Amino acid sequence: MGLLLQRVWSFLLNQGSSKLFHKKFSTVLPISIDGGYGWVIVAITFIGVFTVDGIAYTFYILMPGLIKDGLTESNCALSIATINSLSMLIAPLSSSLCNAIGFRTVMIIGSVISCLGFAMSYFAITLFGFLGYYFTFGILGGIGLGLMYLPMSVAPSMWFDTKRPLAVGIATCGTGIGMIVIPFLLEYLTTCFHYRTLNLVIAALMSVNVITAVFLRPAPTIEIEVDNKNEPEKGVTARKFIGNFQFKVKETDSSFSASHSFRQFRSKRTSKLMSRSTISLLKLKEKRSYSVNSHFNEEVSHCKKCWLCCKYTFGFHPKGYRPMYKADIFYNGSILRFDKNLLKKNVDTIMDYSMHVYYLPTKKDVNEPTCKVCCPESLVRTISNMASYTLLETPKFLCFCGSGLSFYAVVTVPILFINTYMKQSTKDVDPHHLQLLIPFMGLGVFVGRLGGGILLHIFPTIKALALCLIIHLLISTSSFLLTFFAYYPFYFIYSSLYGLCFGLYGSLRNLLLVDYIGLENLTPATGILFTIAGLSNLIGPPVAVEITGGGKHLDLAFYFTSIMFTVSTICLLPLICAKKAISN
Repeated sequence: MGLLLQRVWSFLLNQGSSKLFHKKFSTVLPISIDGGYGWVIVAITFIGVFTVDGIAYTFYILMPGLIKDGLTESNCALSIATINSLSMLIAPLSSSLCNAIGFRTVMIIGSVISCLGFAMSYFAITLFGFLGYYFTFGILGGIGLGLMYLPMSVAPSMWFDTKRPLAVGIATCGTGIGMIVIPFLLEYLTTCFHYRTLNLVIAALMSVNVITAVFLRPAPTIEIEVDNKNEPEKGVTARKFIGNFQFKVKETDSSFSASHSFRQFRSKRTSKLMSRSTISLLKLKEKRSYSVNSHFNEEVSHCKKCWLCCKYTFGFHPKGYRPMYKADIFYNGSILRFDKNLLKKNVDTIMDYSMHVYYLPTKKDVNEPTCKVCCPESLVRTISNMASYTLLETPKFLCFCGSGLSFYAVVTVPILFINTYMKQSTKDVDPHHLQLLIPFMGLGVFVGRLGGGILLHIFPTIKALALCLIIHLLISTSSFLLTFFAYYPFYFIYSSLYGLCFGLYGSLRNLLLVDYIGLENLTPATGILFTIAGLSNLIGPPVAVEITGGGKHLDLAFYFTSIMFTVSTICLLPLICAKKAISN
């Protein structure tokens, strides 16, 4: 039986690939331009993060109504934990889909799934009770948010290199704005409509991303033609394959920076690429669609059509465009952290960096989509890379795993319980003050994300480990002290501080991975940490509810938060003595 399954899987992987091109084939090399249409990508990401995180972190508003309809505190905690968990657990699949069909398509699919899930939850709780609500709101909503979140997270990285921290900071600060605006909107609507109507409002907000996703565009590319005799192998960067080269442009176009329009740069006809291999630079242009050559059609007509695949549609992204083959796709710091020579910002240096971090697709990879092959290489290669667990043999990476396991288990606990805890521990609390706690936390997240981006842009070589340890200690200490200083001002101070630390940590986490694991291991390390974070998010909130006795002793939830952040800090301490990876 196992041999039969192996043969079937081998057939699906190789179907249609036997009669691919025997001639030259072309692929593309993405180039970041640090501006131009990239700022539109930043705006799209901002809107997406605004809706996704703004909704995910305001679930507490629905909890009173859900409890009245028969759900328990544990049921509510499990629902929100499932949303946050699935949005991370699905990251490897989302990454592979982005690689195969593009950011735009994946984001639209995720928006539609989440919109349908939230809309159906309006009826599910009355018809099927908790299980119906859990499936529609928790599972479908989590899958949809997961498919949306990854394209939004990495899209700016394709357009920015030296200005990447600033671009990512502006894009991700939408989390804070969402936590400020959406709670006020939902709180107001609860006074006008039944709480279940909020599910329809949330679905409407998610549908906005269907429109914005249409404007997601692939990054500019250089098209290169490769001879069949010198086909790149898996794991070979463009720089290693091409070798030494000369890239000549006019003096007026000595930079890929935003100070010169990419359209102006593209108009120059003096670009040449000379190498020892048979790669030639065909054209430098911003590709929007792909047109099929005549000999291409002849070869395609002989390819087998796969009965399991959807029909391939030309124009999603350029032929051979594989964003997940970029080694620094999950890196949100400046490339100046690696090499100070990049401060020159000339074409040779930026071009050389782009070639160093991009792994070329093989001929089979480039041509498989046209033959409608099930499980193409672009899909399988990305999943296998993000699900590679060889890093677990590295002691330094185990420190990150232990820290992430503790961190993500309780990261949403203060958001879920701080309103109820203030209501329990403070006499005659003003309801309007309760509504301000999460927006104050959102303000902290906004300052942390935007400030972190500006900080990394100005100081690209900042000590990330020291800042991460300080952040963990601040959250641990303040969560513990909150149970002793139950006064109005301290609640707002705690909310703002927690949001600030949470926002800053999101900007520094990947820098820490690159410093100690290396840029070449960033993608598999991120895939493993996504899995750990997803499992922790699934377990943490329900455990916190059980510890508090169903919400009766909420001070225990903040003790639990303090302990877990302390454990996370202890796990990072061995890195102080660890040797950093070679990052140049």
